[in-house]
Amino acid sequence: MTLPAGTRIGRYEVAACVGSGGMGEVYRARDTLLDRVVAIKLLPAGEHAGQKALEKEARAVAGLSHPNIGTLHDLGEHEGRLFLVMEFIEGETLSARLRHGALPLDLALRYAREIAEALDAAHRQGIVHRDIKPSNVVLTTKAEAKLVDFGIATFAGARTSGRDRTITRTGEKAATGWSGTVPYMAPERIRGERGDARADVFSLGVVLYEMLSGTRPFDGDNDVTVAAAIVSDEPPPLGHVPQPVQRLVRRCLAKNPDDRWQTARDLAEALSFLPNRSPAPAPRLLRRAWPRTAQAGAVVAVVMAAIAVAILSRMHASSSPLPVVVLMDSTLPERVYDPDTRAVGGTNSDDITDALRGLPVVLLKEPTSALWHREEQLLGEKPALVMMHLSSFARPNPSHESDLQVEAVERTRSFLALIGIGNPLTRFVVYTRGFATEANRAAWISETEDRFPVLRGRLQMLHVPGGDETATFRDPAVKKRVRDLVASTLQIAPG
Repeated sequence: MTLPAGTRIGRYEVAACVGSGGMGEVYRARDTLLDRVVAIKLLPAGEHAGQKALEKEARAVAGLSHPNIGTLHDLGEHEGRLFLVMEFIEGETLSARLRHGALPLDLALRYAREIAEALDAAHRQGIVHRDIKPSNVVLTTKAEAKLVDFGIATFAGARTSGRDRTITRTGEKAATGWSGTVPYMAPERIRGERGDARADVFSLGVVLYEMLSGTRPFDGDNDVTVAAAIVSDEPPPLGHVPQPVQRLVRRCLAKNPDDRWQTARDLAEALSFLPNRSPAPAPRLLRRAWPRTAQAGAVVAVVMAAIAVAILSRMHASSSPLPVVVLMDSTLPERVYDPDTRAVGGTNSDDITDALRGLPVVLLKEPTSALWHREEQLLGEKPALVMMHLSSFARPNPSHESDLQVEAVERTRSFLALIGIGNPLTRFVVYTRGFATEANRAAWISETEDRFPVLRGRLQMLHVPGGDETATFRDPAVKKRVRDLVASTLQIAPG
């Protein structure tokens, strides 16, 4: 039974119940001390598992501060029932908005970017949402997307009716092994794996697909058939949206987590550069008959056809996809240059991403190792530029020293040749904190080009000064060098 208006929960006065389900009720209320409207999530009495989930959500949200995440104000207990006091967000859920059909392209991309930025803030605090879906996104009256309900799906989710049916309660988890909302779950979670932040990326990909098309990418008659489709089927193509957007969504929905955007931050960056308008239809050229003697009319027709070709050429150029830049780097700590980046588990590619922020490119990070073999997948991305560590394929070094491994360097050369043959337009930048002199770098490039002539004129080497002790991509001068090098290689303005 819901609480009537006027009920006091501590210093909060209930105004109305705005939602209810197996996890309790949500009320609009007034904070009598601060005179503001809040939302109160109240658990059912005796719901111990739910109490743990709510406490987990409180701990998660309390550590987050982001404009696209609902703010937590307070946590308390009322007559044996735990409650959360949160920001009351004026607006409607994304699921309510989607009942009216797909969103305009620019709006869908903006909402997706805001959700990705919210996820990035959470992931950086070690928090994986695990239940990204339209009903957990609120669209404010200021047309902003806010992510809510952190942490609940990790423990339990009550079964509800309609579009956002959730498959398991706490007591059923042992039987199914699933917790979360099935149509938005990543394949690895359906297989019973815990998953990581990349599972949230998959779920956001499902939400973005639904915003663009008005339908989910994976559907079926029941939860089991939907789950089977997620694991095995490819979604129908989004033929009405620009190719770069389709490619971004496909990468979100990759079955293998290693093939997805590796971080929400990367996804947000890519979304910020996507074209936000659908391609305009080509002009319809009408064929008209004219007398053979109508020479003037024929000349006019030829001129008009030339103009139409010029218009089509400009349209094609303006809708061309952004150049893809692949950043390849070993994740071994001894290969990470900056000590602060190394301390937080980052890579050189993370620092290079910061240096390239704002350039009109799509950045793809590719973590590498001595066992890496994803050449075919990378070829499929048709990169304009591959920027990689000279020791991208190094083995772990027990002494944690950044020794130059000959076999790793040789594999780098072979890899460059393979990609160079597969994509004749791809250019390459190999970076290192060694090869300090121009002569050393020129000799390495010359030897590589002699062995693999396909690379001639397409390969550059970047020296990061400082050696093993002080080399860093965070240095402003190095960041500028990296940015200018990439911009000149791709013939774009450095900004």
